[in-house]
Amino acid sequence: MASRTMSQPLKQALDCAIKVVNYIKTSALNTRLFQKLCHDMDAEYDSLLFHTSVRWFSKGNMLIRLARLLPEVIEFLKIQHKQKLKNDIADVMFQNRLAFLADIFSHLNELNRNLLGVGASMLGLQDKIAAFIAKLKLWKTKIQFGQRVVVFPMMNKMNETNGINSIVQSDAVDHFNSLIEEFYRYFPGVEHDTPMMALTRNPFKVSVEDFPNEQNEDEGIQEEFLDMIHDSTVKASFEDESLEKFWGMMEKAYPKVAEKPLTLLTVFPSTYICESEFSSVVAVKTKARNRLLDLDSDLRCAISKITPCISLIVGKKQEQKSH
Repeated sequence: MASRTMSQPLKQALDCAIKVVNYIKTSALNTRLFQKLCHDMDAEYDSLLFHTSVRWFSKGNMLIRLARLLPEVIEFLKIQHKQKLKNDIADVMFQNRLAFLADIFSHLNELNRNLLGVGASMLGLQDKIAAFIAKLKLWKTKIQFGQRVVVFPMMNKMNETNGINSIVQSDAVDHFNSLIEEFYRYFPGVEHDTPMMALTRNPFKVSVEDFPNEQNEDEGIQEEFLDMIHDSTVKASFEDESLEKFWGMMEKAYPKVAEKPLTLLTVFPSTYICESEFSSVVAVKTKARNRLLDLDSDLRCAISKITPCISLIVGKKQEQKSH
């Protein structure tokens, strides 16, 4: 998403960064020589990172590492007589843009990590995305008016070293605008709850008029909802339990009201679980086991979070008597 929303100057800076990294990393000799140079210069790291399109965090990690090893990379290119590449990354404009790209990609990586994992719900992910859009708006305003953004450490460091550059500021503001627009395109209505989302979050802040009337197939749901919100034990449970557990408890007592919140909470909000299963398949079906005909049972064992009761399973089997 971030790459597609870049202005031409930022895109050129990104392409230049990838070109420099590829020059060093695609040669085993250059990699070893650069590693030795980093040791001699007491650098924080001794290697750069490849940019790999299929890895979610690759581009951000590559930019961050390059920004932190920039003096060592410039010195290495000087030693290798790569004058054109050296001049490109020694340019103040490039360094300021690289610092901004490293910072914004680090925050995008953090958002990506927060959207992964088992147990995430649609509501939780919506909250995180809405919060990130609000942060983008805040960062855009601060940079637009020349204020210091604390969570952009590399950009702040470059501004202290090279001074604030109005052109890079303008590039950053344009990039923020494009990112915000792209997030709204990907997640329309992300900052506004539907009636069912509002019910799931807090049934005590929802009006009975938000439910279907008596003529609909959900006849009686309004009355059931009124019974629920006036039940003092329900309110106590809502304050003490998580949303998932609360609506699970309501399923038996108020099934019509609980049906849609439970559907919303159990839907898969991202592709993380599916993609983690692909990784499990790779781990299970190795070259030594590539003729497996039935992968279902092995895959179920690999991805299940349920701990088997071995003693109970063994207890149901007949012992092999000695002859």
